[in-house]
Amino acid sequence: MAPSHKDVLLWIASNGYPFELTVARLASEVGWNVSHGDTFEDVATGKLRQGDLTVWALRPTDDRSAYARLELSVECKRPVAAPWVAFRSKLKATREMLPTLCGRGFLAVYAMNEIVQRVDEFPIMLLGEDPLIAHTVVQTMGKKEDPEMNPAYSGIRSATAAALASARVLDNSYLSGRKPFFLQITLPVVAVDAELFEYSIDSDGTPQLQSLPWCATTCPDPTRGASPAIAYVVPARSLSQFLTALRHEAVRFFDAVVPKLPEMAQLILPDVMKVYGEVTKKAKPAAWLPN
Repeated sequence: MAPSHKDVLLWIASNGYPFELTVARLASEVGWNVSHGDTFEDVATGKLRQGDLTVWALRPTDDRSAYARLELSVECKRPVAAPWVAFRSKLKATREMLPTLCGRGFLAVYAMNEIVQRVDEFPIMLLGEDPLIAHTVVQTMGKKEDPEMNPAYSGIRSATAAALASARVLDNSYLSGRKPFFLQITLPVVAVDAELFEYSIDSDGTPQLQSLPWCATTCPDPTRGASPAIAYVVPARSLSQFLTALRHEAVRFFDAVVPKLPEMAQLILPDVMKVYGEVTKKAKPAAWLPN
């Protein structure tokens, strides 16, 4: 007997695709561009993978010789009603850390290092005035014997892989001499259809558990070694608020950097090529450098 429409709808409702469509709709409603199912090469494994969502906004210079782009590589997770918990570290984000925290790829980190020195008010993407970054996020009731099987770890890992792949494509394009010039920040985001909490212990040793609207967390990045990089974890109840706030941050980012882009394009290309050449002579290129 063929399955009925009701059977098909029940099956669809039991997997994560409806949640992915909801995230895409919320992003579109607040002014983001959205694409589904982009294929990318995982820089850690060399295998082709399919991402959930790519969400982006961009702004060109007046002559369209250069563009600033903010991109979110979004992984959508719909776990079995188990909350996610963030454990905070003592790492505080500063303006000086912004290029390595938010930059993905050789070009983005190099360009952002230069721009941070030239822009008085550079927005720190939703990190807040005195931000602490979680050193790990876990889904409760996950498998203790294999942390990589935990949905939180795998979600952050997948979003990070997609972000790195996007940065690598841009690096390859720019370092091969193609134009126009793009300054792109690519942020991994895990949208989770579950609650998100922060766990801490107060001064008298009492455990505390409080609800979070979203959090920034350090993420596994095979190209960075010990250098911190961030991803965002956002529960379903805060998605609209997060996407709206980050869209406003994107406008501030564009206002700050777009006037500097023609100067930056002329300034950094010789230096980037020089540094890239020195890197490839001294060591095996990292995964995000062109082959």
